[in-house]
Amino acid sequence: MTQLEIIKELAEKTGLPRAMVKQLFDEIAALAAVQVRESGEFTLPGFGKLITSKRMAREGRNPATGQAIKIAAKTTLKFRIGKSMKFDALGEDYEAAAEYLESDADGISGDDDTDDTL
Repeated sequence: MTQLEIIKELAEKTGLPRAMVKQLFDEIAALAAVQVRESGEFTLPGFGKLITSKRMAREGRNPATGQAIKIAAKTTLKFRIGKSMKFDALGEDYEAAAEYLESDADGISGDDDTDDTL
């Protein structure tokens, strides 16, 4: 969805004018930018979290020439989706993946019911 489509949908659902919904969007974006700049993260409850991440300097290759190049360290911005949003968006797929990971973690412990003695 585009920003315009989201604004239109929210305006229809809430009964608020589109201009007010757009202003709210702009204020949330501005608040997020300030909070990330000041504290390194911004959480939107029920949705997710914006966080800063530092990338170390590294060596890469120019794909055209194959020559080694230095890539400078930099700070990037990441978005981590919240657990409740993952579940709401993925539903049964998320639940099945979570169950698989939990059962796999149980299997890693090395405890099994087989008797290896002769």
